[in-house]
Amino acid sequence: MSNQAARSARPAPFARATQVIASTAALVGHVLGNVERLVIDVTRDSTQVATSATALYADAAIRATQVIGTMRTAPRVARLVTEVLRLVALYKLRGPSEALHRSGAQRMHDLCVELRGGVLKLGQLASCRVDLLPPAYVEALARLQDRVPPLPAAVMRARIQAELGRPVDELFARFDDEAIAAASIAQVHGAQLHDGTEVVVKVQLPGVEDDLAADLAAMRFLVTALGDALPRTDLPTILDELSRSVRGELDFLAEADATEAVRADFAHDPDVVVPRVYRELSSRRVLVLERLHGRPLAAFLAGTDQADADPDADADAAADASADAASDHTARDRVLELLVTTYAAQILAHGRFQADAHPGNFLVLPGPRLGLLDFGALAEVTPTARAAYAQLVLAILQRDTARMAELFGYIGFATLDGDAGALERFAELMMAAFRDGADLATIDPRAQLEAALRLAHENPVVRLPQEFVLIGRVFASLGGLLVKYQPRVSLFAAIAPHVARAAAL
Repeated sequence: MSNQAARSARPAPFARATQVIASTAALVGHVLGNVERLVIDVTRDSTQVATSATALYADAAIRATQVIGTMRTAPRVARLVTEVLRLVALYKLRGPSEALHRSGAQRMHDLCVELRGGVLKLGQLASCRVDLLPPAYVEALARLQDRVPPLPAAVMRARIQAELGRPVDELFARFDDEAIAAASIAQVHGAQLHDGTEVVVKVQLPGVEDDLAADLAAMRFLVTALGDALPRTDLPTILDELSRSVRGELDFLAEADATEAVRADFAHDPDVVVPRVYRELSSRRVLVLERLHGRPLAAFLAGTDQADADPDADADAAADASADAASDHTARDRVLELLVTTYAAQILAHGRFQADAHPGNFLVLPGPRLGLLDFGALAEVTPTARAAYAQLVLAILQRDTARMAELFGYIGFATLDGDAGALERFAELMMAAFRDGADLATIDPRAQLEAALRLAHENPVVRLPQEFVLIGRVFASLGGLLVKYQPRVSLFAAIAPHVARAAAL
């Protein structure tokens, strides 16, 4: 069959999909400033950019059917791919600068708000990486945690009635049309039951299933197409785990099961609060939970960060302000310690953990106590894996390199050249803050992370255990908070009891 005949035999959706990708390529071509000219003029400095762009576009056409699952979502996919490729092109041509960081960060924020779905979820996760991303990106994407524009209340009311079969005014004594929060796949409203109980109603956004499928397909394409610009690591495993996790968040009945399981795990811990589920008012797309009254974690931490005394105040006022600031900082340190302790308990003691650890999923309650929210992404760790991870932590803290190498292989890690030494050095850097007697006030976690990442790039980790992807996702988020606030606590004391118990399993 000739090439012309093969093209004619392709189904119409493929042809249209190819056209979408070709249009995307053309848009990026305009940003590059005439790709055709760059390809022809191979003697100029821009040759490398043009060649990579041409190869990128050719690969895009070949993979078009992988990118676009249904034609309904084609414009959405084209929008996502276009924006990412445009930004990559700008960084290649101009190089990083503060102005480009600011404009790129705002474009990414606006794209996440516009598309929601998996794109917004990734933006929320990225905002937690204060240790790695330029400040402009952290600041812009942090607004996705709890300030996403909500959909109209009428849309949410119709969704609830379609799911539960009764009008909202019959189901609840009061339903607040103003949303408490709006996020990637759902919107949350306050309500009151007929017995006076205050609850929150989590409602899945209409059409989010189709949008999420399109987003994940586009991300898979982008990871493949831009792989040469990314660190050589096990990106397919990371993307597979993200896909599985985010898809699981669409089933609110599964989330209800997860919430009840974690609530039972912490039933006897006075410092951790998990809301009650109201099963009779819940479905696969609507979830009704007890309402916890507290401050969002991000707002609480930001408030304590600004609690220093005013140097222009009079002596008595300055003394009072200083005492208040000290109290606030103590509470902040306690909350951050609780975060670490709670996750050590989830992973090593209970064998299941909340895998989406962005600040919007935590409340600070009086005490202070920690309120855990949103268990749409719950990961499980088998007793065997828990014991292996705990033994690995002990080996790292004891600098037992032979045992470290053995456990890395047993758990499932692998490097590009098979050298376990790179994993050992990586682990040493990452665990420095957890050593007995370590003082976060004297440790520079950012420098530790940067050194660890340089090692990972020089001899990259090419295979990761699946559960470690989610554990890494959690501690990347927590690590970002520790980098920023540097609590005056012993992280070793926080995790040691859980490590010791799990190692003995």
